[in-house]
Amino acid sequence: IGTSKALSTRGEARVLLLGRIFAALISGALLAQAYSLNPFWPLAWLAPIPLLIAAIGASRLGAFAYGAIAGVVSMALMVSYFMEVAGLVPVLIITLSKALVWGVIAYAVRAAARALPTWAAVFVFPALVAGVDTLTAATSPHGSAGAFAYSQMDLIPLIQIASLGGAPAITFVVTLFSSAVALLIAKRAFVSALAPALIIAGVLCYGVFRVPMV
Repeated sequence: IGTSKALSTRGEARVLLLGRIFAALISGALLAQAYSLNPFWPLAWLAPIPLLIAAIGASRLGAFAYGAIAGVVSMALMVSYFMEVAGLVPVLIITLSKALVWGVIAYAVRAAARALPTWAAVFVFPALVAGVDTLTAATSPHGSAGAFAYSQMDLIPLIQIASLGGAPAITFVVTLFSSAVALLIAKRAFVSALAPALIIAGVLCYGVFRVPMV
């Protein structure tokens, strides 16, 4: 009986591991579309959710690894473009940077989900991704090129918030939705979705009312 239970536990752990790897791959594929030259804006709202759910329930190393996997896969649709305009070395550097950034973000989200109240933890992911966009824009010779916000250029009401907070404000709103949904699913934290819902609704209302004046 003991052996059977041990085998069953190992089997369940293996399935869980494969499921989390698959979730990271899905997020990476959706992020690749969001970061592509022809993004479809709704996918960016959904892209991080599988990764965040996987990271929240994982070990520290696992969370980092899943984030790194998603970061590497997020380059899939841009490799040929970067190879053409920059060459192999920059492509490798960018890919490694994506892996590191998304690994650290996933690690931080896991830590926040365990250490902070859910109403506070929900803001960690959007703050980090928006922060990365801000840092990139401030230090890169290419400015904000490649920012997550550019996936939303077809969603006119949302991008109006850039008049107040620039591209990082757009990134923050989109990733706030992803974070709220992930915590709602992973932690059954309904209260964590209240503030994000109000913020997102407020931003979209602001955009809707501002569009006729643009």
